Amino acid sequence: MSLTPILDWLASNSDMIIWGVFIVVFVLFLWFIYYQIKQGKDLKYELSQLDKMKENNVESEFVLKAMRLATWHLDPKTMTITFDSDFRDKSGWVVAYNDGSSVGELGQQIDEEDMKRVNKALADICSGQTDEYHVEYKVNIPNTGKYYWEESYATIVDRDFTGKPTSIVGTTMRIDDRKLMETELIEAKNKAEESDRLKSAFIANISHEIRTPLNAIIGFTSVLTDLPDGPERQELMGLIHENTQKLLRIINDVVNISKIESGQEQLVLTNIELNMTLSDLIDQFRPSLKPGVEMKTSFACQELMISNDISRFTEIINHLLSNAIKF
Repeated sequence: MSLTPILDWLASNSDMIIWGVFIVVFVLFLWFIYYQIKQGKDLKYELSQLDKMKENNVESEFVLKAMRLATWHLDPKTMTITFDSDFRDKSGWVVAYNDGSSVGELGQQIDEEDMKRVNKALADICSGQTDEYHVEYKVNIPNTGKYYWEESYATIVDRDFTGKPTSIVGTTMRIDDRKLMETELIEAKNKAEESDRLKSAFIANISHEIRTPLNAIIGFTSVLTDLPDGPERQELMGLIHENTQKLLRIINDVVNISKIESGQEQLVLTNIELNMTLSDLIDQFRPSLKPGVEMKTSFACQELMISNDISRFTEIINHLLSNAIKF
């Protein structure tokens, strides 16, 4: 077959062929430019997503540290632990754990009193006897004699064909504030119970204290009407007056205690002469002394001015003198 006609045709249509090739090359060039632009946009989008992911990871890490929360994975076969995020650091007095640490190494920091509970809970979840792990324990801080509280949760995320756990994921949180609050609540509860007990004892005691002078007043008053004027009647009148004063003091004590508990009691300071005040108070108790009992006063100096609440001061001295005479 002769190539002459083909060559002649190419020669006569060379311009059209050149334009055709040019158009094809130009179209390919435009497609290449478009592909590069599209690839650039896709790459830019992927980079922006990566930056967001990094930013979110950083923010999440800050949040976890602020919450004092650590996340970790435990390999039940090797009993090694890997931390995804850990609030602990070596700059403070908090114990820091390293990735790949064995459970035994971590357990050395746990308080001996809590170690048995922690070991049993770990053994149960690692053997597959339980699906979840939850325990609170104290962590000793080396060379300080101090400790802090941690609370750990964990669950099984993967098992082998026999049902044995192959991967465990967990979290650990520092809970000092919560344990302090629990301790304060327990102390407040104990104080409230003790306060109730003391109030019950006070009511029982005050009932007895009120009943004694009240019975005396009622008894002496009933006899008084049958007695003529004379020494015996005057003696009964004195006993009635004495028991009335005792009853009044008891009622005043109850009122004062109520004021103190309600916060209404306020101190009013005044200048008083101590020797004279004590002498007057003692003189008031002399008539109630039993035969053979004597009260004497002795002052280091002739005059002594003090600033005090006369009402509260008098009440305290009266209690002391009354108890001294009674017992």
